[in-house]
Amino acid sequence: MRVRRPMNAVVLLAEDEPVSRVFLADALTALGVRCDAVDDGREALLRACARRYDALLLDLNLPGCDGVAVLGRVRSDADAASRAAPALALTADDCPHTRQRLLDTGFAAVAHKPIGVEPLARALRALGFAIDADAPPAARTSAPEHDTPAWDDEAALAAAGGNRTIVDTLRTMMLKELAAQRADIAAAVSRGDIDTARAQLHRLQAACGFCGAVRLAGSARALQAALAARAGVDTCVSVFLCDADTLLAGAA
Repeated sequence: MRVRRPMNAVVLLAEDEPVSRVFLADALTALGVRCDAVDDGREALLRACARRYDALLLDLNLPGCDGVAVLGRVRSDADAASRAAPALALTADDCPHTRQRLLDTGFAAVAHKPIGVEPLARALRALGFAIDADAPPAARTSAPEHDTPAWDDEAALAAAGGNRTIVDTLRTMMLKELAAQRADIAAAVSRGDIDTARAQLHRLQAACGFCGAVRLAGSARALQAALAARAGVDTCVSVFLCDADTLLAGAA
């Protein structure tokens, strides 16, 4: 897959989660699109105002200034170089109401994380990029096994367009941060800081999706739901910590 128009396209990628940012930057490169990648909303705002980008790819939960606010400020600044650039919202929230709200605030399209190379290509087409339709290896369509594996290599490779090097790099990055994330989430739950715990779990789920860490993604999702419902938290925390420890032990 290669971009035919515009020639020499450059997009701004704003994503604070390291694994997600590296994956998306590599995926854009695979699609023939150059990107400037930043991890902070304020930096994204400065870049978008100073340079004319062909598109803005904005995560919704950026520190400093969230994606919606970044887009709003760029659109309202008559002197912003990227004022007219189409914008793609990056979010793990697949609620239809959220999608409509984002479209209403000025985003041209919404992409749900974790996102593979082909879904990213479709999102770029929605922004007006002309991309060949040669798809990367398809994701598995058969039903999952009853016992979820710690790693799903097939899903990870499908998301990475079949590039094993990208998968290995993302897993190394994820495991490097996992011990600290595990401790932070456990501490937040212990002190009753539900918002912090859910925010950390949200970030971790995106990384798990890109890396194929399906078991940990499932237990993180279950813990998020338990925290929201304020029910079954102790059990879900135990399962989550066990799944995190399994990955960490395998990396030791």
